Amino acid sequence: MSGKTKVNPRRQPASRADVERAKLTATSIAIRQTQAIVFLTLLDKEGWERAQLVKLWHEVGNTAESITQGYINLTDVINTLWEEYEIDLRCGSEGGKTNAGS
Repeated sequence: MSGKTKVNPRRQPASRADVERAKLTATSIAIRQTQAIVFLTLLDKEGWERAQLVKLWHEVGNTAESITQGYINLTDVINTLWEEYEIDLRCGSEGGKTNAGS
């Protein structure tokens, strides 16, 4: 027998571009799922109407654009949510915890 080991022909090493593409896809899916959860909660549990949700969606887009253009800083937004509303979205936190209303 030769010293070669058999290699699974279906196993191909992933390139850096493959890994980055997979990360981007996973991030996009996670964001959409989170948005769906928030929007459904606002509609079903908080009694929001379609018009309110559409307005929120436009405001979210405006805020994202402000962050992209450097008018506001996402770290400051996250810190403000924690300091003023006790909504913890900081990295390294247990995520999403709030003391509000308790």
